[in-house]
Amino acid sequence: MDSVNDVVKAAFELYAADGKKLNDGDSFTVKLNNGALTISVKDKTLNVELEPDRDAAGDTPYELDMTLGIYEEENDG
Repeated sequence: MDSVNDVVKAAFELYAADGKKLNDGDSFTVKLNNGALTISVKDKTLNVELEPDRDAAGDTPYELDMTLGIYEEENDG
């Protein structure tokens, strides 16, 4: 289980390792083990969107072997 901060940091590192820089109007999506993360910048504001369906990432070249804890089912037992 990874925290949202850890996932966002890893996503930026993956994006930067591809030689890219996030500028105003840009966005990228990363597939996670149990969801999808989209990071964008609009009007100098950073936006982070999480989806519980990894297929929401579509055909992205970015993928992380990370699992968001917010989407894990609670164990009542």
